[in-house]
Amino acid sequence: MKNQARVHIWYKEKFGHSITPYTSTDEAITTFPTTAAAVGIRPVDKGLDLFAPYGLKDLLAPVVRANKKQITREIYEKKIARWGTLWPDLEIIAWDP
Repeated sequence: MKNQARVHIWYKEKFGHSITPYTSTDEAITTFPTTAAAVGIRPVDKGLDLFAPYGLKDLLAPVVRANKKQITREIYEKKIARWGTLWPDLEIIAWDP
């Protein structure tokens, strides 16, 4: 997990374009590169608060699908090439299905 409050500092150097600082953890989660990864859990009172803006279906399937809110096609294709070798049973949805 990355410190979401600092992502804007190093993002341009790593991915080639700048992003504005996030205003909340929830906002940061909405930009995670895949719908399955866009999940956050935090303790509240005597329980847990789940934030999954794209639902849990892809995570539980398991399916990887681009969240195009911030990621580029090039970044996504690099990630899925690696993930396909690590998890051959993973269903990978192409950038342009």
